Amino acid sequence: MITHQSSPQDNQQPTGVILRLQSKPHKTSHIFLFTLSILSLFLGLAVLYFGITATINAIEKFGPAIFWNVGKGYILSAILSGLLFIILFVLSIPKQDLRIDVYEDRFVLYKGKQADQWYWSSIDKIKTKIARHRFLNKEVKRSYKVMISRNDDMQLKLNDSLENIDNFIQILRDRTYSNLLKQAQYAFNAGEYINFGCLRIHQQQGLLIGRKRISWEHIERIDIKKGLITFKLRKQKHAYRLPLHQLENIDILLTLIETRKIISQSDR
Repeated sequence: MITHQSSPQDNQQPTGVILRLQSKPHKTSHIFLFTLSILSLFLGLAVLYFGITATINAIEKFGPAIFWNVGKGYILSAILSGLLFIILFVLSIPKQDLRIDVYEDRFVLYKGKQADQWYWSSIDKIKTKIARHRFLNKEVKRSYKVMISRNDDMQLKLNDSLENIDNFIQILRDRTYSNLLKQAQYAFNAGEYINFGCLRIHQQQGLLIGRKRISWEHIERIDIKKGLITFKLRKQKHAYRLPLHQLENIDILLTLIETRKIISQSDR
């Protein structure tokens, strides 16, 4: 994405902004794809030119009946080059710049000339995916994705094309934790199933993974490691594993599980 060329005055955060996220600078991959698209265009035009020339010469020598036999290969090559140009050109276009200003009670998403306010109290679902990239058994990079849902069914998906996305995710989780926990605890104590995506929990019934119900008494401990949450069962070798990125409001889930006095070990 191309970062908006702002003046020094634009870079100053307005009063109350505790964090600003902006699109990362223009990536060389866009330039590379644009260059390939132009080359494919010239290739298609060259094939078309030589095809027309060769076909005209053949028609003059052998008559109109030879047109398809000589020209079909050139026509097909020109069409394929044109399609390749269109695909590469579309891929080379940078996405629209985004900016997010984070305040104590909300964050504001700026997309073009539009501004959308997301109050912490209106957010009801958070789903994150943090991928650890390793080289020679050492972590060298982390990539981030987050999906946020509002109580009006509006959804927002962000990733690490934004600078400071890791800090934003932490603020998001901190600011929404109290309100989400209060709502979940009320429903949990009232004997309702609480939905966390691919997993539901109930105060008396335990866990519900798909159609499989696991009572609290059968759970020995819960481990979180390498992007997985593992439910280890008492006196059984079998364990249930779920990818963390498939779960919503993971912090609330772990808090409610701890109320059942189940040991939880995490490397998050």
